[in-house]
Amino acid sequence: MISVEESLQLIAQFPMFLKAVYVNGWSIKAKKDKIKNVEGFIDLIRSLDGKTSVYDFESDKIAEDYIYSTFLVLRRYVSSGEMEDIRDGLPKRLKGLIFNHIFV
Repeated sequence: MISVEESLQLIAQFPMFLKAVYVNGWSIKAKKDKIKNVEGFIDLIRSLDGKTSVYDFESDKIAEDYIYSTFLVLRRYVSSGEMEDIRDGLPKRLKGLIFNHIFV
């Protein structure tokens, strides 16, 4: 989704506890699937969540609400410029879910 360089710029602005969450299980060398839509992003989140994803993300609507809420919280820690850089690297439909309401 976003490049390694962009990820490093992003987490540089995080407090330590968010850095740890972001990089937990992260592998720069691992091949990443290209996410093209909201459904693919939700599927990725569910796969990373493991067995508890059935309960954590019962429906796509709940998953979308969690994604949106996560980005709202990130706005507390990340500059507008960095958020715009991230937005520019996302597929169009995913940009709409995450950023249409945040940058209004």
